[in-house]
Amino acid sequence: FDERAVDAEMMMFVGELGGWAAAAAGAYENGKQWFVAVQLAPRSAVNEAMELQARAASRAAISVDPQTFVFNVAEMYSEARERIESGLFGAPRSQVKDAISVMHQLPRTIVAQATIVELTGYPLTDLVRNYDGGCAFPGEDHHCASDAVTDAVATWYERGPGQKHRG
Repeated sequence: FDERAVDAEMMMFVGELGGWAAAAAGAYENGKQWFVAVQLAPRSAVNEAMELQARAASRAAISVDPQTFVFNVAEMYSEARERIESGLFGAPRSQVKDAISVMHQLPRTIVAQATIVELTGYPLTDLVRNYDGGCAFPGEDHHCASDAVTDAVATWYERGPGQKHRG
């Protein structure tokens, strides 16, 4: 799929994929394209979700990285907790506890979307802090999407490849 527009291929894939929560696409410096999609499914439907992924990849005529990761909700929150703790390394323990508490109050879909947001270089700690305000970059001059997740990803697309999060 490297000759085709990766964002169009990604949308074709997620259009076939039930329960998708977030997706992002891009290209490495060598031109090889990639995309990541996060799919939510009940524990009882993991096998069906994997079959949907295979069918979606087939219809989109793409090859899928054989590394598929399946997390249950507890694992997803545990992984997010570890990323918050490492992102706030050296911060006062009360600040870390507050950030983890806020993260546990976020909807599951937002915690799943955080995986994609972090690929843009936008830290999970910032997403947790800015989620309720509806803006990924409060106080900065930018076109605000009024949603921290959309704001972070849209700003990443505008910056272009290789550019760092400006925060």
